[in-house]
Amino acid sequence: MKFRFIYMYISLILAILLIFSGCSGNLASPQPGSDTANGAPSPLGDSHDPQEGEEDMHKFIPRPKDPEVLSKEQEDKIKADYVEYLKTIHPGDPSVSSLTAEDIAITEYLGTFNGAVAIFITPKDSTYPDSSFEVKVSRITITFPAGPPFYIYKDSQFKEIKDAYEAEWINLFDLRDLKYFINGE
Repeated sequence: MKFRFIYMYISLILAILLIFSGCSGNLASPQPGSDTANGAPSPLGDSHDPQEGEEDMHKFIPRPKDPEVLSKEQEDKIKADYVEYLKTIHPGDPSVSSLTAEDIAITEYLGTFNGAVAIFITPKDSTYPDSSFEVKVSRITITFPAGPPFYIYKDSQFKEIKDAYEAEWINLFDLRDLKYFINGE
């Protein structure tokens, strides 16, 4: 009986500690400041925790681009793959069928995330309407400026940002970095 009382007392103390420490009880979920399910410290630090919400974006400092710039070989491969991508989505279009990699411009490189390259890319002679639009992915809303389309490129494929997130090419940390690079916030 005495051991049962001690066991209940210790259990009660542990439960109170868990409540006051803010632990949700789901030990498999990443905790603030961690990037892993086992709670190991995140190399991103606490300011990169997407759980904090968009209202904390003004405090956000993105990870540096890695690599800082694309190599000539990477750019050439992406441009060649983009020509093939355009030909598959616009079959029979004479303006597309005559395109070559030299006709393509990567107007902005925003970083590489888990092997997925974030870029604005377009045929050089293209024009675009002067209007921006918003895309909401998970809890992150990004306002894309008027201009060339934005894609996530991986394994010779191009995906729009929402599709890349759903395919797990990018994660919430990557979305926050991209929002910063695109919207400056």
